[in-house]
Amino acid sequence: MPEQKKNSRVFFSLFLMLSAFIPASAGDSSEWHIRVKNTGDLPAGEAVYIAGTFNYWDPGDPDYRLQRNADGSWQIRMELPAGKTEFKFTRGSWDNVETKAKGAMRQNRRIRLHKALHRRQYRITSWQDPALSREIEASISGTVDILPEFAIPQLQRSRRIWIYLPPAYAQSNAHYPVLYMQDGQNCFSQASAFGREWQADETLEKLIRKKKIPALIVVAIDNSQDHRLSEYSPFVYSHEKREVKPEGELYAAFIAQTLKPYIDAHYRTLPGREHNGLLGSSLGGLISLCTLLNYPESFSKAGCMSSSFRLFPGKIQAYIAERPFRYPVRIWMDMGTKESDRDRRKAHQETSARALRESASELRYRVIIGGEHNEESWGRRFGRVLRYLYGGRDVQ
Repeated sequence: MPEQKKNSRVFFSLFLMLSAFIPASAGDSSEWHIRVKNTGDLPAGEAVYIAGTFNYWDPGDPDYRLQRNADGSWQIRMELPAGKTEFKFTRGSWDNVETKAKGAMRQNRRIRLHKALHRRQYRITSWQDPALSREIEASISGTVDILPEFAIPQLQRSRRIWIYLPPAYAQSNAHYPVLYMQDGQNCFSQASAFGREWQADETLEKLIRKKKIPALIVVAIDNSQDHRLSEYSPFVYSHEKREVKPEGELYAAFIAQTLKPYIDAHYRTLPGREHNGLLGSSLGGLISLCTLLNYPESFSKAGCMSSSFRLFPGKIQAYIAERPFRYPVRIWMDMGTKESDRDRRKAHQETSARALRESASELRYRVIIGGEHNEESWGRRFGRVLRYLYGGRDVQ
């Protein structure tokens, strides 16, 4: 039985990195005429706003409030620098952001402004129910701060960030190690997860309370449904007959050069590489390893669970060989015996482990009996990985 959820507190910070999406310098510009014809059962008396890269993702900026027309539609005219823009519609806060049908999260809308005049009409399917925020809050153990739209300047996108704080954080002046996790929406709350949540918060609370691991901060980064395949890979590959262009190195730069400095500046962390690690599963395991390979001066640990090495035969091994570790590292690798295409997965895991052992000071590779390629299975062994990375070398 999972441990009972308790002492739940979630802080929805509206902080956005003001330096991250600075508008382009003066030059070519485009006039953008926006009309929203269907507003998804907008409650009476409320208004529609637009937030995006052009206003630092401020969800209630009065300068970006749409005007209501006599026919019930809403409109706004904007002049912006030419180039790519991302945006969403809100009702004035991130608790009331637009969603897909049945409340499913909508990824950022995008437009490339390249003409003198763009006229676009949009439809809003639905709005996030504030009850979802309350449901997420109620489902979390301990304290988790949430940054709903954190800027990724390397990719001109934004993402929700979850920040788990250890017990007694608010009552002490201690500084803590940090773990950066991928697929953040699956870590702490069933209300936000795709499939089953990892119950990472319960696992952390239990292991810290029993002194199996030191108290630590966990920063979990949501994936993007639209960009996950590209953001989590440094290699070109084909998926469902389409080419996936790699953005993994830009995403890794975001973690190391943007997110980590922000966390170190705003939370009581131990910023040294020996105290910072990365963790993910499937493609999230791959990008965690690639981030460690590219930024060993910032991180010293990586948990790579069921990593998708088989998608890149030969490429990941060459990538590892080109980036030998200059500092001590600790790496966990695993796969389950019930994962699909098991023999091929196992072969690529083992060749990757051999390549890593050429320069990695500590590496633990395990085949998990009964392990599957899904969130529930990764969540069950999350504590084991934590204990190896942060607790000690005796974990089997």
